[in-house]
Amino acid sequence: MKPPIIYDWRTKKRLAYLQNAYNINYIQQTNSVWSGEFTLPYSDDKKQYCSMFNFLELWDIDAGGNDKYIGLFRIMPAIEQLNEDEHDIVYTFEHVLSTLLDSSMVGHHKFGEGTGDENDTGPVISNILSFQNDPKNWLLESCDYTNRFIYEFDDENLLNAVLSVPKSLTDDYYWEFSTQVYPWGLNLKKVSEVPVTDIRYKKNITGIQKTIDPRSICTRLYLYGKDRINIASLNNGKEYLDSEEGITNYGIVTNIINDSKFETKQSLYDYGVGLLNKLSKPIITYELDIQTINAAANLKIGDIVRVVTDDGLDQNLVVQEISKDDLTGAPNNGKVILGNGTVDIGIIIKSFI
Repeated sequence: MKPPIIYDWRTKKRLAYLQNAYNINYIQQTNSVWSGEFTLPYSDDKKQYCSMFNFLELWDIDAGGNDKYIGLFRIMPAIEQLNEDEHDIVYTFEHVLSTLLDSSMVGHHKFGEGTGDENDTGPVISNILSFQNDPKNWLLESCDYTNRFIYEFDDENLLNAVLSVPKSLTDDYYWEFSTQVYPWGLNLKKVSEVPVTDIRYKKNITGIQKTIDPRSICTRLYLYGKDRINIASLNNGKEYLDSEEGITNYGIVTNIINDSKFETKQSLYDYGVGLLNKLSKPIITYELDIQTINAAANLKIGDIVRVVTDDGLDQNLVVQEISKDDLTGAPNNGKVILGNGTVDIGIIIKSFI
């Protein structure tokens, strides 16, 4: 496995290979900033290159033991640890997607108005990226969507703005990054319907943990858009949608969506139908030990895995999270979390005390 590599954040010049780095860990999650940390002995001269904001290129191994590129990160806080036996430094790092936090749209900005192609999802993202401070690190390489919504921002940083754009989609989506070339490439991808591998889950199998979470269940969904528009005229006079199957199984559980990005009743209705279909059943996730199946070490965020269970489930689930705790000490150990999808439903999940 390649050791972590440090690059100067200004010049992008390679500075050092960190052969003595240990306790290297990372976590990748859909639609968020990936992160991790590593440790260097205080006596390592290469600590001089681990300055805040310098870039870290991180590598792992795949199922065949070959080098697997994880991504490019930037070094953030460093903590010096001193005890009787050792003196070392722990460095944390965040994916370079976090560089979008350094740029902001000052004042009020509105995107997506009009009927031309420039108001589609991709051009809106490119428009937001145009507000990057120089140098402009990120370019939109591809976008699988042409949906059209209205987006308004007030004094917003670019990371929050970009990540919010696809949140009104009912399709499962994920962000893909091209960081081995510069400027870096941002890609908004639609989750494929074709599984890359399958798992036959049985009660006696080891290395898989199944979780059923009912907190997001909603069987009656009220929908309101800009200026309080609603779907009543498209829905037999009702401002809400019902899931008949959900009500049969769980009773009437209501929730409300208020989202000013929807300016037409039809787009609001279509969004509600897709969202309620996801919310009317509990969220099922599988935590998979990477050593359980050989293919697990080759999985990427956004991949589809077919899960067949002994209780009748036969479903395609999405890779939502990949993590490793110790690349140097136990590179084959880690976990993958599979879930129902990647659509952000945080706005609907109820809080419990």
